[in-house]
Amino acid sequence: MLVLYAILSGAPASAATIDIQTTNIDGEPVSFITVEGQLEAGDEVRFADLAIRLPSGAVLFGSPGGDLNAGIEIGKAIRLKGFVTMAVEPYGCASACALAWLGGMTRFMGADYAIGFHAVYLASDPNRLADSVGNALVGAYLNQIGMTPQAIAYITEVQPQGMRWMSFEDAQSIGIAVLPLDPPDAITEPLDPDPPMAADDWASYGEWIQIYSRQSYSAAVDLAGDFRREFPGTFVFRYDNGWYVGAIGPYPFGKARVERDRLVRVGRIPSDSLVNRGDRFVDLVWGATPERPSTASLPTEESLARDAAHEFFAATSGSRAEALAYLDSVYAREVNYFGKPTPRATVLSEKADFVARWPDRRYDLRDGASVACRPDGRCVVDGLVDWRNYSAPRKATSTGTARFTLTFARRGGAMMLLGETSTVLERDVRQR
Repeated sequence: MLVLYAILSGAPASAATIDIQTTNIDGEPVSFITVEGQLEAGDEVRFADLAIRLPSGAVLFGSPGGDLNAGIEIGKAIRLKGFVTMAVEPYGCASACALAWLGGMTRFMGADYAIGFHAVYLASDPNRLADSVGNALVGAYLNQIGMTPQAIAYITEVQPQGMRWMSFEDAQSIGIAVLPLDPPDAITEPLDPDPPMAADDWASYGEWIQIYSRQSYSAAVDLAGDFRREFPGTFVFRYDNGWYVGAIGPYPFGKARVERDRLVRVGRIPSDSLVNRGDRFVDLVWGATPERPSTASLPTEESLARDAAHEFFAATSGSRAEALAYLDSVYAREVNYFGKPTPRATVLSEKADFVARWPDRRYDLRDGASVACRPDGRCVVDGLVDWRNYSAPRKATSTGTARFTLTFARRGGAMMLLGETSTVLERDVRQR
């Protein structure tokens, strides 16, 4: 402890000083990045320039806070490098500094409430009213590093005029892993960044779709943050071989395989994703405790229809064989084709002629397509699609935009295409 006070010396200055220092602990050199004083814009760049040199280390904080972006980006860099974080009295670590401290793979704090939190406010606001945009950024960062919903509420609910100083008991109750700053040699034994948020038989929850595995905790969590933007039910488990597994779920027994195949088919998860029973999951290390399968939500009809529209344009952008095989599998026996009931064989013949005329095709569905599902089970997808078709033999190119309407309905485990129409909004055909 005396070593740490010696490293973090002097009162915090008005602007942050960021430096690397090395000291011997039990005869071994240990590198510290010290962060003292008010964080300002650009400090995150200075921190990253120093951090990149170190294969491992600890970050020692003594700061009242400061620039929000600097604090968040320093926290992200700490998590990426797998560093330990520490905050000690008498200076402590509050506000933006506390957000950076949370990025530690293992977090240490002094015994007398050295970590302080409050909601974000604009520096230009003399009344210090909470800033909704800033707090949204904080919430996204905290979610990315695996904070529980209770922890996120605890960190952001105190108004900017006040300060909530976190005790060890508080940290334990809201799921933030913290260790007391006792003998300095404790930092040479980094622990798992967060304890299991639930000790359970994960196989009893149902089935899981394993989307990746990583040897590094930080790499696994970084990926999980990306996937959670699309799949709220994304979790990271420590596997019995010591690796970390990213999984989405749980799904009722017998449902995960169909969902895995669908998500791979539309390109939303990696093609090597697999169904995992969860019997080798040891600990839940990132993400709030999942709900039991009885309340787990499967994809809605709206999301299935939207995915089917994406798959329609992706498949018809493929080779002739791929496009026609897909269309043969997705069209109903009779299709409402441009307002007229048409046998599937007739539609496929027309599509085959079009594919032969334009061998190279590219369709890009724009964001914002609307989906409306009716009580009879039919879902109508309306939107805009841009195309670029090319024929090398004819040296011709066709580009443009169309408004489309596709009508789907679930038939067993698949979405069938019952209706198709479109209106060309722009077209440009050129021939060399």
